[in-house]
Amino acid sequence: LAKSLGNINVTIGEDTDTAGAIEYFGSHHVAATNKDVVIDPQNKIVTGPCYMLDARISEIEYNTSEVVKAVLDLMED
Repeated sequence: LAKSLGNINVTIGEDTDTAGAIEYFGSHHVAATNKDVVIDPQNKIVTGPCYMLDARISEIEYNTSEVVKAVLDLMED
């Protein structure tokens, strides 16, 4: 996403190397836990670290569900 779209807010969790690559491509990385969702309302992009962190299946399911809810909310706007 960062390479393709540039100048967006996204998350991949807390990995500093990948976050650096995101910043290199002109986007902004927001550090997040598996309970967080990062919403870029201007570009209508929603990201969550979901499986990118050391997490239980239940935590991945929770984060994925929150991402889907946020996408649906953006679609209503």
